[in-house]
Amino acid sequence: MPFEFTEDQQFIRNEARKLLTDNYSGDKLRQLLETPGACDETLWQHCRDMGWTGITIAEEFGGLGLSAIELCVIAEEMGRACAGTPFLLSSFAVSQALSLWGSEAQKAQFLPQLASGERVGAISLFNRRGAVRPDVIFADGQIDGEAPAVTAGLHAHLAIVLVDAGGAPALALVDLTQAGVQRAALETFDNSRATATLTFTQAAAELIGPIGAGIAAAKTLLAHAAIPTAFEQIGGSDRCMEMARDYALERKAFGQPIGKFQAIKHRIADMYSRNEIARGNALAAALALVTGGDIARPAAAARAAAIAAYEYATRENIEVHGAIGATWEMDCHLHYRRSRTLALELGAAAMWKEQLVATLQQQSGAQTRSNESADITSYRQRIRTWLAPYAAEFGAAARRGLSMDADIKLARRWQAIKAANGYAAINLPALYGGGGGTELEKIIFAAEESRLGLPSEYFVISLGMPVPIMLLWATEEQKQKYVPPAIRGETLWCQLFSEPAAGSDLAGVRLRAIRDGDNWILRGQKVWNSYAQYSDYGILVARHDTSVAKHAGLTYFFVDMRAAGVEVRPIKLLTGHSEVNEVFFNDVVIPDSYRLGKVGDGFKIAIQTLMIERYAGADESAFGPALEEFVALLGDAEFNGRPALESDLVRSEIAEWMILQGGVRAIQAKALGAIERGAAPGPEASIFKPLLCALRSRISTLAMDVLGPMAMADNPRLKSGDRDQRAWLALPSVRIAGGTDEMLANTIAEKILGLPQDYRPDKGIPFDQIG
Repeated sequence: MPFEFTEDQQFIRNEARKLLTDNYSGDKLRQLLETPGACDETLWQHCRDMGWTGITIAEEFGGLGLSAIELCVIAEEMGRACAGTPFLLSSFAVSQALSLWGSEAQKAQFLPQLASGERVGAISLFNRRGAVRPDVIFADGQIDGEAPAVTAGLHAHLAIVLVDAGGAPALALVDLTQAGVQRAALETFDNSRATATLTFTQAAAELIGPIGAGIAAAKTLLAHAAIPTAFEQIGGSDRCMEMARDYALERKAFGQPIGKFQAIKHRIADMYSRNEIARGNALAAALALVTGGDIARPAAAARAAAIAAYEYATRENIEVHGAIGATWEMDCHLHYRRSRTLALELGAAAMWKEQLVATLQQQSGAQTRSNESADITSYRQRIRTWLAPYAAEFGAAARRGLSMDADIKLARRWQAIKAANGYAAINLPALYGGGGGTELEKIIFAAEESRLGLPSEYFVISLGMPVPIMLLWATEEQKQKYVPPAIRGETLWCQLFSEPAAGSDLAGVRLRAIRDGDNWILRGQKVWNSYAQYSDYGILVARHDTSVAKHAGLTYFFVDMRAAGVEVRPIKLLTGHSEVNEVFFNDVVIPDSYRLGKVGDGFKIAIQTLMIERYAGADESAFGPALEEFVALLGDAEFNGRPALESDLVRSEIAEWMILQGGVRAIQAKALGAIERGAAPGPEASIFKPLLCALRSRISTLAMDVLGPMAMADNPRLKSGDRDQRAWLALPSVRIAGGTDEMLANTIAEKILGLPQDYRPDKGIPFDQIG
């Protein structure tokens, strides 16, 4: 899946950024804001000269014949610049309508004019009440009525208008240069959009597409327009984040850059996180558009996510700048205005969220996902067919009420079956027992497996952290010996990083590794180690040298958990379960062959492990029951006297879940694909858990609220993924595991955005001199 732009698309991006940087500035937009209906005609001419006006139009009609992806690349750069011409995307919408429903004569007449930029297009699909319903009347080849607030309407030559054709909704193609069309510039808070109200008085028009299907066609056209518009919003959001970051690096208070204060740093990190979720949804939508898939669901998700990301970024950008950010001379308000304009032009976020939930009800989790290609859908169906016979023996019903020991025993049997069929570690090399498949196939399989409640969670650590690290750092002999049994489920691995005095501060570990000839002696303690009491091996980082700086004195090992001197003590959590432990190493002897990497490489490999962990641990169901289960739960429930699924509050939360789910899938596929190619994992996965946990908190609370007093009933034998009560109870632990929200925000701010590190008085000091 092309979740990254190709070299050619990157070239287009660079050319667009250079053109806009050289020829456009905030000062120009400030001038346009003073005049209702204004636009930057010079910039529009540049668009024509570059061929952007016909970028998606077929070559036979004078266009470049490229895909919508290339248009999205340009739209993102236009959004970064807050460019003062709306014509590129409004003309694209008209060309899409002609390509989808126009007659050959209509295409031959109008597409070349749109491709050259000689004519500008506009769409009018909303009535004065903001609904996708016609107020304009079509009869005998003429239209009468008013089209309110049409973007680009003041200068457009052609328009696609939703009309009432004898009681049947339809789309009409209208030449706006004729005498029967009057335009009135509409003064708005973003006058650069050439917004106008159009009045039609016996204006000639041609129907386009089938009569009676006008509402569906209008929504399809809006979905097509929403995808490049989402990229425009993402470009603006990205630019606001950069503005806030740059100002936070430059502005000083109390003797240091304000970007060093966590309150500022975390605001900017949150801007990044929201924008990446929006970008993931937009990329998925663009992919569906170019592959010919059903775009209703991904376009709605992209639209809603991009609205939220851009508006949040513009508000926080002004806040970071302080009082100067709210002045006319600064560019902050230009994006603030534009974010609200783009949030309204294609219909408000609430409309798109409602459409998103409607697609979920139309396409249940057991059916095709709307943003999938035929190949992906075929693979998903193949997996469902293969999994189905195992659901009764290994699925949720069979596991309910089992003890941990019995459940793990069942899970080992299930893992062996998967391994024999190439599904135990789909994305890992076949040479070591993996499936040799793609990261995307792994994600699809995991989603289908989770839907049936099959026992895979005990191997998430083994296959998510130790095995990938072994493949990156172990010798060939180590790989052959340890990786295949882990994939088959014959061995379980745990991760031994945290200590009583070293949680978020990973480099502060005190477990000693003392060299003794060809062996090492481990002495000390680890804590919060999941499934350590069931594990055969564990990976750990230990301190081999206390005389150097704390980051430099660490080495990475693995250890036999059954070795003499290893003592595991389970810890009972607030859920009543004891899946985590503290582990004591009482002079445990391990051979030097249990070392990964060089002596002193420990911190580097540990950080790499954590990056992999954050990708592998991104649970799109937000650490609890899946979305489909939430919807099924609400099927017969009432909320405030109405069916729960009709509640606006409930539907809004479902939409938020779908948006986050789509963003996580896309980001994870892109990032893990890079890891699969051998690239080092990056810190981008730090965005997953805080957002997922916050969503699960809302969803599980809402689910319990809907159930009312009966939601107090709790079965402590159930796990967090079985019931919303259990998920809610487990959340405090989940939020802390793998890094607190604050530490993950710091990672984003410092490692990705380049903001200053927090004050660290022990940096560079020999470990044995740290108090």
